[in-house]
Amino acid sequence: MKNYLNFETEIKDLETELEKLKDPYNQEGLSEVDTQKISITQAELDQKLCELCEEIPNVEFLNNGNFILDDVEFIGGTLWADFDQQNDQTIAHAHEIIPDFRRIKIDEGFITPKIMIDEHKACCDYIFKALETSDRPKKVVITHYLPSFRSIDPRFADSPLNGYFASSLDELIESHHPQVWIHGHTHASCDYKIGSTRVLCNPFGYLHVELNLDYAERAVIEI
Repeated sequence: MKNYLNFETEIKDLETELEKLKDPYNQEGLSEVDTQKISITQAELDQKLCELCEEIPNVEFLNNGNFILDDVEFIGGTLWADFDQQNDQTIAHAHEIIPDFRRIKIDEGFITPKIMIDEHKACCDYIFKALETSDRPKKVVITHYLPSFRSIDPRFADSPLNGYFASSLDELIESHHPQVWIHGHTHASCDYKIGSTRVLCNPFGYLHVELNLDYAERAVIEI
């Protein structure tokens, strides 16, 4: 049986396939001439990523999606953020400072705060609706962005950029009470409760730049 922590070959294959998706022109195996531009929708990209992840043991792709394992329903998405509830100053500051707005490409150019806010709302709607309708006794939410300002690294407690990294979902989490909410997008570990929900983050950090000294390599939680 393959160790779930040791699938380097599958990861390399996935990376190869993802590199192909970055190229807007003809890929190996297509019959069109090499100047034929490929158009791929978000739904098609999500489907492709789902198919690629199916080749890797114990890996699921969740972009406003879910999967069930025994009596646990896992619900996930990027989450994004609402920029301090669409605060103009937070939006302007983040747009100026954060590299994502010059790196994440979309059809119209680069991603904008408005698009992120719209995606945040869609993800929140999906997650909390899924929690409401789930018939499983245990629910786990997995997001990239922080669902609470309590997850902000204390070193950055007063940063004007915090509204880009976190959203204040505490009341919704407490009223929907999933057993666990796991997130990333920060390089500091956290483990606390919002109501009955345990909120966890166990980031590795940036290799050679900013490692998280509290990172637990083989962390296991009981749900």
